[in-house]
Amino acid sequence: MKKRWLVVVLCLGAIGCFFYNFCLPKICLHKTEPAECMFVEEIIKTDGFLVFDETVIDVNKGAGAVYRLNDGEKVSKGGIIADIYENTNDADIEKQIEDIDEDIKLMESISKTEACDVRKPDVIDSEINKTIIEMQVSLTKSNYQDVFQRRNELLKLMSEKKMSNGKKEDFTTKIDNLAEEKKSLEASISGKKQSFLSPFAGYFVSFSDGYENSISYNDIKKSNFKNFDAENLKVNKKDKCLGKIITSGDWYMVCKISEDEKQKLKKGMECQIKIPSADNRDMPCTVNDLISLDSGENIAVICCNYISREIFSFRKGEIHLKIGEYYGYKLKKSAVHYKDLEDIEQNPCNLIGVSVKYGNSVMFKRINIIYSEAEFVVVSESDPDEENSDQYIKRGDEIIV
Repeated sequence: MKKRWLVVVLCLGAIGCFFYNFCLPKICLHKTEPAECMFVEEIIKTDGFLVFDETVIDVNKGAGAVYRLNDGEKVSKGGIIADIYENTNDADIEKQIEDIDEDIKLMESISKTEACDVRKPDVIDSEINKTIIEMQVSLTKSNYQDVFQRRNELLKLMSEKKMSNGKKEDFTTKIDNLAEEKKSLEASISGKKQSFLSPFAGYFVSFSDGYENSISYNDIKKSNFKNFDAENLKVNKKDKCLGKIITSGDWYMVCKISEDEKQKLKKGMECQIKIPSADNRDMPCTVNDLISLDSGENIAVICCNYISREIFSFRKGEIHLKIGEYYGYKLKKSAVHYKDLEDIEQNPCNLIGVSVKYGNSVMFKRINIIYSEAEFVVVSESDPDEENSDQYIKRGDEIIV
């Protein structure tokens, strides 16, 4: 009897050793990732060429021009675009006078700040740090107009910080000195100036990139073209022109797409466009048309009416077209498999899912794929009240990948 018990104990021990040395390591060595829900965007990345309804102001800006408008600013027909001077010295003096006016205006504004309007020091410090960061961002983008605007904001904040510590600056002497300097500069202007008026209403841009007449805006709008090659378009850059007027709020992005990408788009479809190098935000747009060129390439024409200074500085380059957004579990494709691989040919509707680790055991759980990419899938979140919901993955499940 004792021998029997000894044999049983030895057998159980052998089985335990086998499981510990061979089965348990395989389970423990499985790489897993927790199931978490997230938003996943479906994006087409390609290169685009931007087409505006634009007219170059073919007027030589001469020795010196002082612009009265910033890039991207609206102008009415007959509005002043720039004052053109006979020599560069007069133009430089006029710019100095403008800077003085800005400084006087800023100091007068700060002087009107009352102690009761001053915020707490920690709030002011936070605003100062924020403004400095925004200035640095504008500098990296060479947006000097914004840099000067932030500089004025920073001066106001620094003055407010002094007031929060019980000190108020008196700008009377500085303003008087600047006013005297302005009078002296005005008296030193030697020549005459000529104001140039806008021939159209629209948005003003102070430069030409040479692509303004390379392709017709109306042809793009009406899809009246069968060939398009952005790399070989004729460039006619006019460095001395006064700028250009963009007369329509709508602009069109012409971009090449693959056959698979074309199948995902439809004429009239609403989506969002992003231009990483110019304005890194999602802008609502519409698929104006889908065209097959004579060369066999596919073209998507995207229409958008979002306007900004950064958009006007862009002509061609990388764009992102967001055509969908999905919410669910993002899983690696390597984790997805059928429950019974041997039965796939006879039963193509066999259960598809993933393996989930529970302690030292592995369980198959079903999934419902709502979006698929080359390396991952997005799986819908199951309703806990739905029948058989326990057969589907849930948040926190350790998915074997």
